[in-house]
Amino acid sequence: MHLVGVAAVSAPTELLPLMKADIGTLGGNVIASYAAWSWSKTYHAPLGAIVKSDARATVRRIAHTCSLNLADDISLGLDALAFQDEGFLKPNVAKQRDWQSLIARNSVPVLHVPVFLTQGQLDMFVRPTITRDYVRQLCRADTHVVYHEIPLASHGGAAAASAVQAVAWLAGRFSDRSPPTTCTTSLE
Repeated sequence: MHLVGVAAVSAPTELLPLMKADIGTLGGNVIASYAAWSWSKTYHAPLGAIVKSDARATVRRIAHTCSLNLADDISLGLDALAFQDEGFLKPNVAKQRDWQSLIARNSVPVLHVPVFLTQGQLDMFVRPTITRDYVRQLCRADTHVVYHEIPLASHGGAAAASAVQAVAWLAGRFSDRSPPTTCTTSLE
């Protein structure tokens, strides 16, 4: 198989900066729930090592809900609200060696294939500033990047707003067309 490009919407690319920026926020609690639950299942990392015992049931509930519409966002927000002040995670999670390696392993490396990336400006889960930083890294590495921030779009709203563009961009990767880039204009 030959990778011709990567298209993503509201992608949590750099997990450690995202975690540090979001810790203790509603969005941070949701992202932490997704990561902790999925990594406990995928890598058999003990959930109890990083999630407070009284938050485990809420983490499981959040992990089974996706932010695709307003009803989902309300459900996620209400679940996360119960732990807004203290968060779900035990102190110093990012310093635990096993979880440090999982954070690094699940962050997106600098890619050397064309990338199409969109981000909702109102995304409360994946901060646009973190995504912009990742796009800058790609541009510095001479990766062909098409990056769009969608005004007034939430996490799930960005996917709906950019689907037609993403499909067209992907079709272009399977043709002989040269990949476009917004590196010179999208981050000024």
